[in-house]
Amino acid sequence: MPFHSRILLSCLMLFGASHVHAQSQMTIDGNCNFPLATSGTSVSINPASGNVTVSSQSGVNCTAAGVSLSLPTSATVGTTFNVSWNATGTSGTSPCTPSGGGNSNWANQGALPSNGNRTITAPGTAANNVAFTITCATGSTPVSDTKTMNFTGGGGGGASVDLVTPSSVAVGQNFTISWNSTGTSGTTPCTPSGGGTTNWSTLGSLEPTGQRTITAPATAGSATFTISCATGGTPVSDSETVTFFADVDCTGVGPPPGISAGAPQNWTSLYGGIQFPQPLQTLADIPMTPGAARVIRIIPQLQATPSQNLGSLVYTSFQHANVVASISPCPNDFRQAVLNTATQRCFMPASEQIDVPYRLTGFTPLYCNLNPGQTYYINLHVGTSSSPDGTGAFCASGTCNYRGGTQAGLISAGEPADD
Repeated sequence: MPFHSRILLSCLMLFGASHVHAQSQMTIDGNCNFPLATSGTSVSINPASGNVTVSSQSGVNCTAAGVSLSLPTSATVGTTFNVSWNATGTSGTSPCTPSGGGNSNWANQGALPSNGNRTITAPGTAANNVAFTITCATGSTPVSDTKTMNFTGGGGGGASVDLVTPSSVAVGQNFTISWNSTGTSGTTPCTPSGGGTTNWSTLGSLEPTGQRTITAPATAGSATFTISCATGGTPVSDSETVTFFADVDCTGVGPPPGISAGAPQNWTSLYGGIQFPQPLQTLADIPMTPGAARVIRIIPQLQATPSQNLGSLVYTSFQHANVVASISPCPNDFRQAVLNTATQRCFMPASEQIDVPYRLTGFTPLYCNLNPGQTYYINLHVGTSSSPDGTGAFCASGTCNYRGGTQAGLISAGEPADD
């Protein structure tokens, strides 16, 4: 009954159907109390039944006021869930107001009826003990109820962290580690670990997304860097391994007798500004003359597609010629014993076709294993004359042209390229 309640009292002073004697009058105040009064118009008597009806002077619904909120104890981040409520003794058609709910959309539901339910979307970030409240007007003191729930991530619930590092760095050099997490809980949910002798593991609690500058150790080797982030559920983590390579001393390194040293030319100037090993399957001409070395500077870049981190450097001659080829941290380096070892194959003796298989990850023998980010040089020469010299290289004409570049997924020495 809107804005008033009626209390029906049986009149025991009824002497026949037409004789009713009301001995006192009760008036209900705004707080739903029932004081006795000797005058007023809030009492009516039904002469037929003898019932006495008492109305509130202020129009308050004097039914017992209260509200109950119902929601699940937990929900996975990014999912939906149901919130319901039931209120009594309220005033108005939309007496209830939602509040709280953390970063969900509960507080945005607007004015609500005295009972109902809503489908709510959990936030994208995990959190514990998030308070949901509903408050309802009664015409007097409002009534409210609060319940808490947890938003959890992990276990496929949308929480993740991605750690980004360079694959290799020169010893003693600074480099950047960055990370980005989703579905984590708290302002500093992430913890670094690993990193070998660097200061990575000493950085303490980290924000959900950020980056730090780290100094590589002074000695060559590798280290695994890990970051773990709290989600309110199962933590998420990611790890990356960084190789630290030593600077190479190229003092005294030069071409064979009779071959003049070549000035380095950048790979990017031959292949449209793109770093090695891209662009794959793209050809460029490398003209060479007897008695002079050609040197091409490369800085291998790790490729997002794993199969492209394995391939061959391939050049073919269209004249009668043999070329000696190497890939080395030193320019004009043709030291076969140094470049070809039990674990490295970065030197190719004189041949009509250059074919040097390389790897940028997962180093194995029979390949020229290259650290991404380190500077190397492709060194070439065709000997000193039109007939084979002591190295077996020669160029039958004044200039011998080789055409080629990089190709992915080739095989060498009988070993599959996609292992």
